[in-house]
Amino acid sequence: MAFCAVWCKVLFMPLDGMFLCAIKNEIISDAIGARVDKIHQPMRDVVVISMHESGRNLKLLISANASGARVGFSSVAFENPASPPMFCMLLRKHIRSGRLIGARQQGLDRVLYLDFESVSEMGSKNQLTLVCELIPRRANCILINQNNVIIDALKRTNPLESNDRIIFPGVEYNPLPEQDKLNILEVENEQIISKIINNASGLPDKDLMGAVQGLSPLISRELLHIYETNCEETLNAQKLGFMLNNLREGLSNPDYVILFDGEIPKDFSFMNITQYGNSLGIKRYDSASGLMEEFYSQRDEKERRRQSAGELLRFIKLRIERCSRKLESQKLEYKQSKKRDAQKFCGDLINANLNNIKKGQTTVRLVNYYDNTLPEIEIKLDAKLTPSQNAQKYYTEYKKAVNAERTLAELIEQGKSELEYLESVHDAASRAQERAEIDEIREELAAAGYIRKTKGNLKGRPKSKPLDYLRFKSPDGFTILCGRNNTQNDRLLRQAKPFDIWCHAKNMPGSHVVVMTEGKSVPDETIGTALRIAAFHSKGRESSSVPVDYTLIKNVKKPSGAKAGYVIFTHQKTVTVSPKIT
Repeated sequence: MAFCAVWCKVLFMPLDGMFLCAIKNEIISDAIGARVDKIHQPMRDVVVISMHESGRNLKLLISANASGARVGFSSVAFENPASPPMFCMLLRKHIRSGRLIGARQQGLDRVLYLDFESVSEMGSKNQLTLVCELIPRRANCILINQNNVIIDALKRTNPLESNDRIIFPGVEYNPLPEQDKLNILEVENEQIISKIINNASGLPDKDLMGAVQGLSPLISRELLHIYETNCEETLNAQKLGFMLNNLREGLSNPDYVILFDGEIPKDFSFMNITQYGNSLGIKRYDSASGLMEEFYSQRDEKERRRQSAGELLRFIKLRIERCSRKLESQKLEYKQSKKRDAQKFCGDLINANLNNIKKGQTTVRLVNYYDNTLPEIEIKLDAKLTPSQNAQKYYTEYKKAVNAERTLAELIEQGKSELEYLESVHDAASRAQERAEIDEIREELAAAGYIRKTKGNLKGRPKSKPLDYLRFKSPDGFTILCGRNNTQNDRLLRQAKPFDIWCHAKNMPGSHVVVMTEGKSVPDETIGTALRIAAFHSKGRESSSVPVDYTLIKNVKKPSGAKAGYVIFTHQKTVTVSPKIT
């Protein structure tokens, strides 16, 4: 039987109305009566309200981020801007020192109303409401007074340009329009079942979501999966009754879970999810806020890591392009300096014909005595110089060319070395999977003088733990270590023993790979595994075949003062392998 669960492609769905109901209940249980202490706006679309109640400190986070709109308690310490934004200042003015007296939800839609009681400057009590609209791409946080007039909003709309709802100070607040759906907490099963059956489309998951407020695709599919309902099967009243009762039970006794694909959080729910079988991992949480904090912190960390890696790759690529242009320019100058003998030749001919040249001439035709056919050649002169001075000028140009050739040869070798190093860093950064890898590469670039060293860490961002090498086991039981970047490559070389086996992709950026032999004879199958690992963790990993060098560690040396990851080696063998790890 084909169920509605999507087994291979699990797409993250935003916060749904039913999960928001669980958040609302937590706020009512833990924070009603709490007094507001501090208000911060650490990011453009995030507000944090710190409160205390009965000796407990609570921190309520409200995010109007388009891809992560949410409300919930948080324990993360954010770095706040030096100057608080205007909306933050307005909230401090109106609700700081006030008390949270209520939390309401618009049905089971993604709209939460937080009611605060504050005291005005005149001493009178006022009720203000912070409206948290958590609809993706339209998320907002709006402060309204007891007359339903907008005081201000995190995101205003321009009254002259907007054809949609106007969100602007002084304008009456119009709630988001409610959808034509039923609230399972207020309506009996019969009415909901009737609506679903009368509007049946042949797609039961869509029919459920079209009739029940706050129901997400994930929960809709889970209900169908629990009651073994096919995607094209027509829902009957009995099954629908079971599903709706199951849903109410989930809301009354929530089971907070996050679905993981490996270490990557994919989705979350207020009830257990079984539709994916063993293809996804499940982790349970005691509270809705605790679940959301971990889910979004991991997801946001993944996004920050992606952005950080992208910024680093762009920076390295820019340096590579700059280094390449400089190197090509030096090579061109070097090629031109090779013509220095022509400068000396012209000086010699002028010296041999000083009596036949007069000051003021711009050119002169002289016999080339060095050629047996004695041809005449034309030589350019500086009219302001004497014949002897013109000869000396050519000799000076010759000496400059000799010195330039020597200097350029050194600069070109340095440029090649730098380009090779930058390409190795770019290769390591392009393969980085974790933030700690990016941090290590940044530290390496800082040590090499390419970027500034950072002082300390940002609040709320713990220092990355040092990463271990990539570790593999060969079919014969040998440990194979692979450096993630140049810093680890150097460390791996220092750690390895003289008779361990070292591997590296030939003439291209890549990781150092070492087979830890422990003094034993290494079978060919283990060496082949190590060679494939070295090929895969190199710039040639997309190729069908990659040549890989290997030799004993005792034959690998790091020159004094060389850049991270650079080594010289001897007695190597080269084998072409497929860059695949099985």
